[in-house]
Amino acid sequence: MPWTTEHRIKSLLHCVSCAYGDMLLSLYACCRSSFVECEGVELMHLLLKGKKSSRYGAIKTIDFATTRSPSACDRLVDAGALAQIFAIFMGRSKIKNSRGTRSDKDVAKEVEERCVSIISNLFQGVTKDSRKNRLAAKFVEAEFEKVDRLMEVCFRYESSVRACEARLAREALDADEDIDDEELLLERMDAGLFTLQCGMVVVAALWSTGDTGLRKRLLAYLHQKGQSLEMVRAYLQEFYFSLGDDGAPDEKQRQLQRLGQLLGALGVDIAAEAATREAANGPTAEAEQARQKQQPKGTIMYDEDGDADMDLDQPPNGNPPLPPDEQDEHPPLAPQAAADSHDQDMVQSSQSNGLAGSDPPEDRQKQRQRDEQAREEPAQGRQPSSSSREKDRDRDRAAHRRDEQQSEGRQHDRRDRDKEQGRERDKQKDRERERDRDRDRDRDRDREKERD
Repeated sequence: MPWTTEHRIKSLLHCVSCAYGDMLLSLYACCRSSFVECEGVELMHLLLKGKKSSRYGAIKTIDFATTRSPSACDRLVDAGALAQIFAIFMGRSKIKNSRGTRSDKDVAKEVEERCVSIISNLFQGVTKDSRKNRLAAKFVEAEFEKVDRLMEVCFRYESSVRACEARLAREALDADEDIDDEELLLERMDAGLFTLQCGMVVVAALWSTGDTGLRKRLLAYLHQKGQSLEMVRAYLQEFYFSLGDDGAPDEKQRQLQRLGQLLGALGVDIAAEAATREAANGPTAEAEQARQKQQPKGTIMYDEDGDADMDLDQPPNGNPPLPPDEQDEHPPLAPQAAADSHDQDMVQSSQSNGLAGSDPPEDRQKQRQRDEQAREEPAQGRQPSSSSREKDRDRDRAAHRRDEQQSEGRQHDRRDRDKEQGRERDKQKDRERERDRDRDRDRDRDREKERD
């Protein structure tokens, strides 16, 4: 089959999108700026408007181009591409991959994920409030139909991620093994975790606008599904703390700052949350390396569990030092006393851990039941209790009432100003009528004088 011009354009776009995605991941900021300066964003917009099969490659290229690129986001909004992007997002404008082995269903799913990612990039990347207002105004059109579509996509991917977590928990329980964190993350990403996080970014951005209608619609949909803003906060915090180092450092810092603003609009103190997570997870890798550099040679290194790690340069004689938190409590011992103390500690440790004798069958059965309950906790950890859901709903309702009161106060002030302006206009009209009547009387008087 001979290649037509359309097929060549599609192949070229596929190469550009793949190469451009690799550029972004390889930190080639100069190539990205060149793409924007050469009006590549406007070209992709024209391809979207053309309604040809090349739109599949154009939507992929736009997704790559707007990732952590404020200039590309601004150019895309200024070019007027929001109408085409939201038409594709709502399903009114179909994109099909006429050449390839993928089915239309798979292509439609990928296009849906690309649209959510592009909208999320725009909310994080646009630099002016006027562009953000244009973007948020799209969700108000047609009685908030785009909000309903967004929440539908978010809950569909959220159920897919939860089903993946439950499946992995069952498999780990059957195999009597722990769930590997890396495998869990990869499986959740395959189930649509990234698209879900992008959708939560859009939800938080709409909430941060402060529009009463948008907030009412979001809360209504969340409460209809038995959820609250706590679900949005949880996924957005996970996205914030799992953000990778791809791209330039200033780009990552800009994205973290924007996500922190969105979390602040949802009532999350991101600094306190970061401190809490650091305290729960222990010292970071950088702090541990700095501590090891400060530790002199010929000593024993203690890890977080208090276990000793012998340094190879330790001299054969001498007492091993204690951990820092125990040095003040125990005075140094003589070699023989230290050996006796070490033996007593070993005996007490073996007795406390049950190593002196074998456990009875009843204890082993209880221990096995406790282990099974501990494995079931990760699958049930995301299920909020009814009391916590009620508290979240009460907090959302209180925030919503405050917003309504402020909105009613503004509307009342606006009505008073309108009434005052109306009274001024009426007075002005009365003065104009009086002047017209005076002119008419003067004109009639002049006419009478002329007759006389």
